[in-house]
Amino acid sequence: MAFRSRSYKLTRLGNIITSGQVQKTGQPAFRVSSDAATNGQTGTITWGTEYYDIGGNFNLATNRFVAPVDGLYNFEHQDLAGNNGNVNNDIGIYVNGVFRSGTRVREDTGSSNWNTYVTFGLLDLNENDYVDVRVITGQVYNNSTHWIVFQGYLVG
Repeated sequence: MAFRSRSYKLTRLGNIITSGQVQKTGQPAFRVSSDAATNGQTGTITWGTEYYDIGGNFNLATNRFVAPVDGLYNFEHQDLAGNNGNVNNDIGIYVNGVFRSGTRVREDTGSSNWNTYVTFGLLDLNENDYVDVRVITGQVYNNSTHWIVFQGYLVG
């Protein structure tokens, strides 16, 4: 197993609040959701609402987050699987077009329930690596209440 070592140049840590908390100003972070009603979509999920994008690293036109610096990044994707009967709903977080983390939810015939599922990934990225979320099989569901969410931030 190969490990990468990194060296970092500290220019400014942030602000240390008198009660002891550290505020990391400019720390890359984003949260987006889908606006449109979506059902049966496969491929890259499209995003329409940007709640915040500290650093401007999420591109709504390409539906991708682009890493501004080398480091560990935490990502979370939340989705809703519909009642589509005997189908696996597979969702993946991809880096540069390669699957890196995923979740599978099984829908059985006769089910009238909706299942919320979450995919996490703590990923070691290089500067300019891009991250997107894709429906591999099955379907996702969304309406104007923004059930589909993707968010992430630089851990360090």
